[in-house]
This record gives sequence, structure tokens and C-alpha cells, in this order.
Amino acid sequence: MAFRIALSGLDAASTDLEVTGHNVANASTVGFKESRAEFADIYANSISDVSSSVPGRGVRVTRVAQQFSQGSTEFTSNAERQGRLKAEAVSPR
Repeated sequence: MAFRIALSGLDAASTDLEVTGHNVANASTVGFKESRAEFADIYANSISDVSSSVPGRGVRVTRVAQQFSQGSTEFTSNAERQGRLKAEAVSPR
């Protein structure tokens, strides 16, 4: 039992490291939104366990949530368009 609890913790920590590595690798990418691993307790779910409401059977990753907080604004020196986008007609093929 204790081995499975420790193994679940190692598995969750491994997933968290993967998410952190992804965040670090893409931190300088324009428009990148960081992710965060979210964890939860594993509860007992078999008849041999004393109670199904007692935490402490391990941990699991519930989801990897993307963070949608506002990033930094970058200004350019392009004064020609003054912040407007130019729309061009596309001919149908």
C-alpha cells in the first residue's frame, strides 16, 4: 500500500516537472500562456478500505490547466499603420 502511495506521488511530480519544462521552454514565445498542474487526493474506493471518505491513498493530477492571465504588451516602432491592421481582398480559387 505504501509503495503505491509513493509511486502515485512520483508520477504526479513527474507530470508537474513536464509542465514546468514546457513553460520554461516556451516562455519567450509570443502569445504563450503558461500551464499549471492541479493535484487531488486519492480516496479509498474498495470494500477492504475502512472508509471511502478518508484521504491519504495517494495523489493524482486532475488536470493541466492553462492560465489565461494578461501578458505583457509590446509596442513597435511601426508608425506607418498607427496600430491598425491592413485588410487585403483574397481572390477565390
